[in-house]
Amino acid sequence: MNDTSDKITSSNADVYAVRRDDHFEIHFPFNREAVAEVKEAFDRPKWDKIAKVWTVALDQEYALEAGLDDIADIFVEAEDMSVSLEQKLREALPTINLKIEILEGKFAVWIAFHRNANRCLQRELDGRWDADRGAWILPMASVDGFLRNAEWLARTSEELGGHKEKKKSVKPLLVLEPDLPSVGDEIETPEGIRTVNRISDEYEYRDSRDLFDAFFALCSPEKQDELMAKPFWKKTNLYKVFLSDPQTP
Repeated sequence: MNDTSDKITSSNADVYAVRRDDHFEIHFPFNREAVAEVKEAFDRPKWDKIAKVWTVALDQEYALEAGLDDIADIFVEAEDMSVSLEQKLREALPTINLKIEILEGKFAVWIAFHRNANRCLQRELDGRWDADRGAWILPMASVDGFLRNAEWLARTSEELGGHKEKKKSVKPLLVLEPDLPSVGDEIETPEGIRTVNRISDEYEYRDSRDLFDAFFALCSPEKQDELMAKPFWKKTNLYKVFLSDPQTP
């Protein structure tokens, strides 16, 4: 154990203690066995809900070295176990009728919404909902429990129509009136060839100077000169052009 200033480290960089005015903070990534070890190694540890760390009194300093090392050992064992559980999950993937992505030390599961399934994923398998992915993130330690429930989870999801991928919203193009295309025209975009579905005249320059300024900044120098030569924002509409999804080759 090393003591650098007020930080007391262990053999694992993620497991350490910090001395405060009237207590020590015990820092480590969430792990149920590590929490149990804190309660075993220290006398009356307390959970700080605001700082989200375990704290122990200063008179517990004598127990810090052994306690931190024991907690660090748990993570070494957990890492070794995680490797074998990941291999176990990979071998089972062909038999599971769910979309699963293996991440570092955890895995993502996509499943249709179901109250009981969500309760199982969260409470029994220590999962958390990732809104950005639209998926449940489970720790690798939950592989065995997940595999026991995988058939039921897949059947439940299938009965509800399965997981539906979120469709990315396609922002409309902003087009000047002189360059306005027609509905049905095909336009080359960085995402591929897309078809004009609808055109809206929601915006006008005279009502949206900020929008015009943003559009102006995207124009070529030649186009900027053209815009500056004529007061387009006083007489020319800025249209929204709605396009189809990119065509797959």
